[in-house]
Amino acid sequence: MSGRGIKSAVAALALQRVLRFGPIGWAAAGGYALWRLHRDRKKSREETAQG
Repeated sequence: MSGRGIKSAVAALALQRVLRFGPIGWAAAGGYALWRLHRDRKKSREETAQG
């Protein structure tokens, strides 16, 4: 199975989950995505400061 196939399968699963949970699912997914983004930015900023 190619990487694209895996990604589309994950996206389809996520979409089903979001549709099932509705607005709560959207809020949770959005909050998690923002947290991940913020954490990764913070980590990279610390690495550049050390480097």
